[in-house]
Amino acid sequence: MRYVVKYLLLIIALVLQNFAQTHMIKSTGELIDLKTNYGLSDDQRKNNQIAGILDTLSYQPNGDFDVELGIGVQDVLVQWFLAPADMIIKALGYRCSQAGNPVLFRLIKLDWSESEARQISHPQYIGYYPSEEDGYNNAGAFVYEATGEWIDKTNGEYSEPFDREDWVIWEDDSFGWPILPEAKDISDLSYEFFETSIIGYEPGVHQGDIIGVVISNTFGNDTTKFWSREKNTEYWYEIPGWKYYEYGKETPEEPGWWATDYVFDFSLVVEFVSEPRVRIYNLTRLLTTTSTNSREVCCFVTSENPSGGPSGVEKVELIYSVNDEPVKSIEMTHLGDGYYCGEIPGQEPGDEITYYVSAIDINGYSAISNTITYKIFDPNPNADLLIVMNNFLEWRAEQLIPYYLKYYNRDFDKWYYNEIPDDLLQHYSKLIEISSTQYTPAYNNRDVISEWLDKGDKNYMKIDQDALGRWNNFTDSTFTPGDFEYDYLGVQQSFNNVSANPDSIPNTKAPSFVQFIGNTILGDSAAGMFQDSVWYNPHETYGGDYYNTMDQFIPREDLAGEVFLNGYDWSMAIARPAAHNFIDNKNNKIVFMAIDPLSLHSDSSWIGVSSVSPFTQALKWFGISVDVNKEEHTPTQFSLSQNYPNPFNPTTTIKFTIPSVETPYRASLQTKLIVYDILGREAKTLINKQLQPGEYEVQFDGSNLPSGVYFYRLTSGEFSQARKMLLLK
Repeated sequence: MRYVVKYLLLIIALVLQNFAQTHMIKSTGELIDLKTNYGLSDDQRKNNQIAGILDTLSYQPNGDFDVELGIGVQDVLVQWFLAPADMIIKALGYRCSQAGNPVLFRLIKLDWSESEARQISHPQYIGYYPSEEDGYNNAGAFVYEATGEWIDKTNGEYSEPFDREDWVIWEDDSFGWPILPEAKDISDLSYEFFETSIIGYEPGVHQGDIIGVVISNTFGNDTTKFWSREKNTEYWYEIPGWKYYEYGKETPEEPGWWATDYVFDFSLVVEFVSEPRVRIYNLTRLLTTTSTNSREVCCFVTSENPSGGPSGVEKVELIYSVNDEPVKSIEMTHLGDGYYCGEIPGQEPGDEITYYVSAIDINGYSAISNTITYKIFDPNPNADLLIVMNNFLEWRAEQLIPYYLKYYNRDFDKWYYNEIPDDLLQHYSKLIEISSTQYTPAYNNRDVISEWLDKGDKNYMKIDQDALGRWNNFTDSTFTPGDFEYDYLGVQQSFNNVSANPDSIPNTKAPSFVQFIGNTILGDSAAGMFQDSVWYNPHETYGGDYYNTMDQFIPREDLAGEVFLNGYDWSMAIARPAAHNFIDNKNNKIVFMAIDPLSLHSDSSWIGVSSVSPFTQALKWFGISVDVNKEEHTPTQFSLSQNYPNPFNPTTTIKFTIPSVETPYRASLQTKLIVYDILGREAKTLINKQLQPGEYEVQFDGSNLPSGVYFYRLTSGEFSQARKMLLLK
């Protein structure tokens, strides 16, 4: 019946479509030929001067929309806008580049802060709702499809994006409004509009709400495409669009929402019902530092009044706190054109400083900025090793460091905030620098590292599959004395982004073949254990958009070093070095890997964190004592214990374990613990979410159930086990 209703709605929409698309937007942003009787109450309009002013929210002025982004069956696009004031949404607009199936439109609200929405890394896998037996991929984009709790894919960095009680702004019977889009040429910048009143009401939103224009492909298998463009970093306030992949961005095992690199050419026609408030933007983001000097914070502050009434900023303050102590305030100085600056006094090593900006205008309206935190880095006097996670997000760096240093059992420091400060490396004799291949460009630390190495007697390990192309426009290059690659990495010639698997063309996520070199300090142990079928496979290790290509090189002829790993170039049918180690003329021990050692796999095991991996052997070569027998504190196998007490009345405890799974990509498992009655009917779901390896206890309360025999079943990954229990009242 619901599908019949959808198709009836589609027919009605197509009949009304010509009417909905005759409206025009003036160059001023005013919408003409809209209805005038919207039925707003005096309370809704709030008797403000802005009432009745029409405007259009759009990212179109910020750049050319020249990319076509499509949605396949059950896929969804959403473009986010920040409400600048309380407003009524009058109409939705879009530009289609390729017409396919009819699509469904709706408006939703994001339950995140403005800073979270704008600053999320992209592309970023966000998550999805489980939707069991939905006839597609058992995954859902929205709350009404959910058969369990939100499945997070950000490792806890972001919360569930939709408030389960307040996420829908505008839709029709949980389906949205159906439209058959018309394709527009790239040169036609006009939108196709339809009014929200078409289903009987116009939604209202509040200032600061983050509104999503949603388009879903529900009716068929044809792909419908819309005009898009890459997010323009110059316009900081643009919020990246999201895409929901029903069958996964890469594989069906990865369904869900992704924050994309794009904004979509959608728009909203709105009527303001209250004055826009004070706006604070382009706030200086101070990063963690070693400096104890005072630091300047600046921002722009504006107070606009579209109705023509008085406006102006009265006072702007910089509010800060050190180590959660009581806040202090400093009045910021106006330097002209709405630009304000102030200074946070110098602090001590180890301090954590949190700050924001507060502003008030002449009408009494106020605003505060997002909150920013930074630290004064305090080197550990007992640490001889610094590991630099170059341009990693903090949560990703914290996740990966234990894998790299699995067998390291001494104090170390870690740096993943920004560029290495000039005065930081003086505290260490050993440096491991690992550059992310997903969140590029990396910070350029070559000058500070070269100065440190010039002092001699240092240990430096450089891990970066793009190290030889990142600063050379990714072109094959020949290096000479004076180049960092020649002097400090020992490379004479580079070959960029090489694939060692014919299946990688054009699919760069197929694994690449590599080979360890025997009779070498760093490669011999692995060569003895893994004779063949060794693969370089970052996509298996990390998932997402990691590519299985690598840089390869020819070492300097004058080096007395060892190549311990070769990569293969399928296009040339030759092997070349991808990793080597050497001692330079200043007695520095240097290891350069144009691969990520965590991404080395055999057909049967993950080599990346094994005791024979080249990374572990490099630590030994540096003179670092490693403990290859280091005890693991995570379970090694699944278990489901008998509940206790049993029989019980009315509560009992169920214990189970989730074992350690190999790679960071597979660091958690979707787990369910469900209680069934004697007839196999579900009595209660105790757990339905992603769980990390560990031991768990769950309390089951049978107060609302009759006496009798019950079963509880644990399902996690491919593991499934059930046990029986008895409730006696």
